[in-house]
Amino acid sequence: MVHFVYPYLFWVLIVPFLILAALVITNKSRLDRLFDRQILDRLRVNKDSLPHAARNILFFTALLMMIIAMARPVFDRGEQKISLKGSNIVLSFDISSLNGNVDRDSNKFDDAKQTTKILLQNMSNDEVALTAFANNAFLISPFTNDKFSLEEMIDGIDNKYVKNDLRNFRALGELLVFLTKDKPNKTAVIISNNEDIPEEFTSLLSKNDIKLFIVSANAYVDTKELYNFLNSYNIDNGDKFLLSKDQKELFYYPLVLSLILLLVSWSSLPIRIKK
Repeated sequence: MVHFVYPYLFWVLIVPFLILAALVITNKSRLDRLFDRQILDRLRVNKDSLPHAARNILFFTALLMMIIAMARPVFDRGEQKISLKGSNIVLSFDISSLNGNVDRDSNKFDDAKQTTKILLQNMSNDEVALTAFANNAFLISPFTNDKFSLEEMIDGIDNKYVKNDLRNFRALGELLVFLTKDKPNKTAVIISNNEDIPEEFTSLLSKNDIKLFIVSANAYVDTKELYNFLNSYNIDNGDKFLLSKDQKELFYYPLVLSLILLLVSWSSLPIRIKK
């Protein structure tokens, strides 16, 4: 079934198009008003060229084809089901444990952010949320597939203004549970240089089926191997899918036709008269 994606454009533009066409077609030139048509045919030197009326018809047909192309006609071939096999991963930056001596640990912090951005590049099918925590937990970005925006947000994370080494795992756990509520394949990845995690925190995540991984900010991390390791703990979620319309674009047909008609209408192609 063929339909327009932007039908309102067609109806908005068709009215001025019809008015313009009516004005141009019904309006006679000054010569047409002063002389008889037979006399004009004798006076015109290029009478074997494309007639003025034919040019107008071609020109306005070309404009009509452009309007149709702008309305974006598509052929609807139904809906297709796209299975989403990715995970729901929350990346959490431990900005208190990474604070320490700012001058000494700032490079480690930058390395940790760079490692996390490289890790994101492997998460093409995953939804990722971004958080940070110190004496409180902060949501930086909810779940999204926009990895470019997440990389920009990671660049903006700063630990220079954190003045204490307190880590509120209770607040972080509550935030993780809230973010991953009703989501399958839940994983929390904490980027920290301190692997001392309270048992109360791990129990809370385990109770809510959230898998926990700690990525050391002090050591080199093979991001591809890390992602494969994270992914190996997740099963494919066959019930999670996306319905997408399968459409074939048709706008280029009227667009190409309009360009051809414009070239013909603007040219001076002679008409061969059979004798």
